[in-house]
Amino acid sequence: RLITYMFIHSGWEHIAFNCISLYIYGTRTEKYFGKAGFFVIYFLSGILGGILSAALNGGYAVGASGAIFGLIGAVLILSKMKHRNIDGLGYMTMLIIAVSSIGMGMMTAFRAYRRFYRRNNNRLRSLQTEKGIMRI
Repeated sequence: RLITYMFIHSGWEHIAFNCISLYIYGTRTEKYFGKAGFFVIYFLSGILGGILSAALNGGYAVGASGAIFGLIGAVLILSKMKHRNIDGLGYMTMLIIAVSSIGMGMMTAFRAYRRFYRRNNNRLRSLQTEKGIMRI
């Protein structure tokens, strides 16, 4: 599960955004770190992202976001160390993109959790009421 989740996506928007991100950051990572470096960064970041996701939400994860954030991090570090833009992308631009992407992902996860909780909480209450467990 720690590797295969990177190749499953939750919809066409999800895979489209990941493809665009992979094109932007993957090409730069491969150019500056080589093919082997790209492979190591991508899969190590993806596996660590899967472990972190499982630890934090206890469920399944989908998508290559963890691996892509690893690529973004590698290009960010390279830009900071070299004190220059990396193929037209500045350090602050990439940092803003990374932080806003993480924030949007967290908001999406929070909304999904709230919907799940509301739906299941209402079901639990109706079951308790049917069984006479709930006191008013």
